[in-house]
Amino acid sequence: MSARVLVVDDDDPIRNMVMRLLQYSGAELEVEGCEDGPSALARLAEEDFQLLLIDYTMPAMSGVEVIKTLRLSHRNQDIPVIMLTARSENHHLIESLEGGASFFLAKPFEPQELLDTVGVALGMTLEF
Repeated sequence: MSARVLVVDDDDPIRNMVMRLLQYSGAELEVEGCEDGPSALARLAEEDFQLLLIDYTMPAMSGVEVIKTLRLSHRNQDIPVIMLTARSENHHLIESLEGGASFFLAKPFEPQELLDTVGVALGMTLEF
């Protein structure tokens, strides 16, 4: 099984690390990256993806704002979303889940923790 994954984070090193980790996980994943919410929504409107990983805090649009917009109107409105965030207080978790996130992963996370969460979301096994 192969899957297309979109990783959205305004922090280039984090986005690139997540993308590389997924690309070298042993699973057949086609991984793309975006640096902000508006460009992510544009990509999601153009192409089908099976998973979205998105940062909570970004300029222009927060991850929650992107998810809410996605859930209302885009072709990928039903895909699972993993919220990645350094903000791990309960109200951030609640806001993310109420906004439409499927999973919540606090930074810093262990590589295998990320792969396990992606694996659950996609119904496959990924290994570090």
